[in-house]
Amino acid sequence: MQIFLRGLHVGTTAVEVEPSSLVSDVKQLIADREGIPVCDQRLVFSGKQLQNSSTLRSSHVGPAATLQIKLRLVGGTDYICGDCGQKNEIKPKDPIRCRICGYRIMYKMRTRNCTPLHPFGRNQLSSRCMHLLLFM
Repeated sequence: MQIFLRGLHVGTTAVEVEPSSLVSDVKQLIADREGIPVCDQRLVFSGKQLQNSSTLRSSHVGPAATLQIKLRLVGGTDYICGDCGQKNEIKPKDPIRCRICGYRIMYKMRTRNCTPLHPFGRNQLSSRCMHLLLFM
C-alpha cells in the first residue's frame, strides 16, 4: 500500500509499505532516505504517536494515510545544586530540589564554562559564571 510521509524539511513524500510492516521498519526507511536517526524520530498518525513494536495495520494506518515525522523533544534544564555542587536535570513539572541532597536553591546552568559550585562558598566559580549568578 502507498502511504505519505510529511517531513520536517522536505514536503510530503510517498512510500510503498506493507500493512504488516512494523513502525520501526518505516522509521528505518525514513532514516535511510532523510538521514534522521531512528532514535530521534516520532511518527504521528491522527494525533497519536505510533509505537515501534506495532504494525501499521494495528495502528489503523490504511492506504493513502499521511504520517507526520516529528523529532523527539529533549526535555529538562540542567541545574547545579548550591549545597552539594551536583548537576541535576529538572523537568518542568519537578520541584526545584537537588535529587542528591534535597537542597532547595539551585542555580541554572547557562554556560559550559561553569565549574561545580563549592558546597560552602563561591571561590571555585569562573568570573563569567559569578556574573551570571549575581545578576539572575
